[in-house]
Amino acid sequence: MNVRKNSEIIINLNEIHPDGEPFQFNRKSGELNKILHNIIGDGDYNIEFTITPVGDVFELKGHFFADKPLICSRCAFDFQSQLKEDFHEILVVSEELPRKGHLSRPNHSSEGFLHDGPFFNELRSPHFSISNFAHEIMALAEPLNPLGKENCDENCENYLKALKEGWLKKEEALSPSRNAFSILEQLKSDSIKNT
Repeated sequence: MNVRKNSEIIINLNEIHPDGEPFQFNRKSGELNKILHNIIGDGDYNIEFTITPVGDVFELKGHFFADKPLICSRCAFDFQSQLKEDFHEILVVSEELPRKGHLSRPNHSSEGFLHDGPFFNELRSPHFSISNFAHEIMALAEPLNPLGKENCDENCENYLKALKEGWLKKEEALSPSRNAFSILEQLKSDSIKNT
């Protein structure tokens, strides 16, 4: 069932039992440690899911958690965070079209489903890469602007320390009269004064 190909774990969807099959991978079992290292380092993780055939498609449903070192986007403080995510995907195996073949479909998979519904993944073969899937969902779960603590603001002791030691500079709000092109106006007036 599971095929290893250069540390990649591939599941042949055609061999999934009609009642579905559960899968679990974690730091202790080690199958995904190498491929997830660039996202979570040596942090703990656990990913559990079930793949169930539903007609001509496959439902993949599960969840994961992962301990990940992050840097606060406000004060640059290093902290450990736990990423958690539930996922629900529909895997559709589509045959490759002939060279001049045409297929009509929405521009994006989200156009075909409700916002709370499953995501749609189109595969070119029944060989599904668990390694790539796990890597992708964990990478997408990382917060865009992580905060080391809930109330990290201008009064945060880490932020104040970073300002004092010169690691960060205080943010200056751009006033309506000060914009990105105001420096050009200043340069022009300076050059006129010097002539």
